[in-house]
Amino acid sequence: MKLALNADRTSMPIESEIKVFEDRIVSGQWRVEYFDDDGGCYVAIFAGPAAEQRARDYRDFAQRALADSTAASQA
Repeated sequence: MKLALNADRTSMPIESEIKVFEDRIVSGQWRVEYFDDDGGCYVAIFAGPAAEQRARDYRDFAQRALADSTAASQA
């Protein structure tokens, strides 16, 4: 199992799931996070009107792009 470091420098398992959640510090900001198989971390932050919906829309787009990329690499 591969591990990555949290902000508090503790390790956590790398997951290939794209997660959406409200920022724990700044209320109203929504984060989209993804860890790739090589331990890379991708983060997008959405704020302002409809931030949660825009973050979820982005997650849906990213999931489709990831699925397409995976399918293409297996072909």
